[in-house]
Amino acid sequence: MPPKDTIVAIATGEGQGAIGIVRVSGPSAYWLGQKLTGKRLPDRRAVFSVFLSPEGEPLDEGLALFFRGPRSFTGEDSLELQGHGGRAAPRALLRACLDFSSQANPIRPAEPGEFTQRAFLNDRLDLVQAEAVADIIEAQSSRSLKAAVRSLSGFFSKTIHQLQAQLVDFRVLVEAHLDFSDEEIDALELGQSLNQRMAAIQLGLEEVLESVGSGLRLKEGCRVVLLGSPNAGKSSLMNALSREEVAIVSDQPGTTRDRLTEELSVQGVHFLLTDTAGLRSAQEPVEQMGIERAWQSLKAADLVLFVEDIQTRRVDDETLFRQCLQNAPVGAKVWRIVNKVDLMPDDPIEPEAAASTTFYVSARTGQGLDGLGQAIVRFVSTDQSEGASLFAARQRHLDALGCVKAQLIEAQDHLRLDSLELLAEHLRLAQDLLGEILGRRTSDDLLGDIFSRFCIGK
Repeated sequence: MPPKDTIVAIATGEGQGAIGIVRVSGPSAYWLGQKLTGKRLPDRRAVFSVFLSPEGEPLDEGLALFFRGPRSFTGEDSLELQGHGGRAAPRALLRACLDFSSQANPIRPAEPGEFTQRAFLNDRLDLVQAEAVADIIEAQSSRSLKAAVRSLSGFFSKTIHQLQAQLVDFRVLVEAHLDFSDEEIDALELGQSLNQRMAAIQLGLEEVLESVGSGLRLKEGCRVVLLGSPNAGKSSLMNALSREEVAIVSDQPGTTRDRLTEELSVQGVHFLLTDTAGLRSAQEPVEQMGIERAWQSLKAADLVLFVEDIQTRRVDDETLFRQCLQNAPVGAKVWRIVNKVDLMPDDPIEPEAAASTTFYVSARTGQGLDGLGQAIVRFVSTDQSEGASLFAARQRHLDALGCVKAQLIEAQDHLRLDSLELLAEHLRLAQDLLGEILGRRTSDDLLGDIFSRFCIGK
């Protein structure tokens, strides 16, 4: 049932600013606009007004805009009051709105994200689009902003709808065969059709999973971790990529004792770059703790840069590299970064290595760093074009799609065994999981958690 009360909040940030905006949504929005301005407000037209308190005292002046539902952001009657910025003026206007509240026209402060939540409840946005509103506000780079805007425009939702439509068509075919199993149907032809549809759905799901993984890294920042032996140049590489002296550099082994994380942006992509202690057998307790934390950082990494000194590459480095490969999370990549190439200009660089995930660089001179930066960007988002199929994503989307994949694997097993009843059931469960992403089947607890993370006024 649609909310009966009217909500109000300041929609602009705290502090000095030219404009302060107060938003109102609910059945009393038009009535409140009349009380505040003393005017009849036309639909979707800005009206210059003096804003009045319940006692008739002028509080501020500015523009009042009324939007009659459902043609508004929330789908309800909405009011936007654009006054002067700063702290006092918007707060005074907010206080006046609340003072007008009465039993007949209840008005209360909005909860975090409640405007967007009402837009979702009134079918103005699906849940993916609602989450994209918060992602736009939180965007840390131009690329993550673009991905969030694409999600808000419905690109991600359309992709999920297409997967759902494929599943529905598949279920129709399976259940039709179950209902008319006595009819003469070519079993071989049916089996080929079912296998083709299953393959197409699984391929489409893998593409979505890849895009969601990239979108999640764009939103949260790709977690890039520097690992390697002491004095390989990890801290120097971190300073070079960050373009500032964020890590202490010394010729003495074991200088870095703890993790150091820096946020940076390369070509519009947001990164979390972490320097770690050199990996070796250490006796000193503090250094041992630093090495343990280095291995912990590996477990949370999206991309591991294993740094080696080109002058001292040894068997130990190869052993550590293989340990990184074995302990890296599923989906994470481990690249070899051969550092200090400026000290051995005549050292041969194998063409196949240079073309793969081995990079020859100099943190001191900058040689090879542009290529490394471009490769990291490609890892976060493989498509560099303006029409890249990226969208903002969240961990819950990735988890749900992982469950869909598991259901399709189960369905594939039943398809091989010709158990069509169980095949149809797993297809139904997969379809329901996709519906949860869009908010078609979502618990109140999940909705509360999602919208509580929004700022007030959004």
